Amino acid sequence: MTDTTAQSTRSAQDYRLEAADCREQSERAPNPHHKQNWLKIAEQWQSLAEMAETYHNKGIARAR
Repeated sequence: MTDTTAQSTRSAQDYRLEAADCREQSERAPNPHHKQNWLKIAEQWQSLAEMAETYHNKGIARAR
């Protein structure tokens, strides 16, 4: 495993944690508008996690 591959794996995990944190924040939001904003940010973090994982998987496929 290369350093780049390991980094992308950590990033995907980190992004998922950020998404989870945003979903938690949405539950504590003072109003529906803020809740929607937190949920949109969570979706963006989740998308980043998926992209990082795709990048990671392509790196593994190339290494084989």
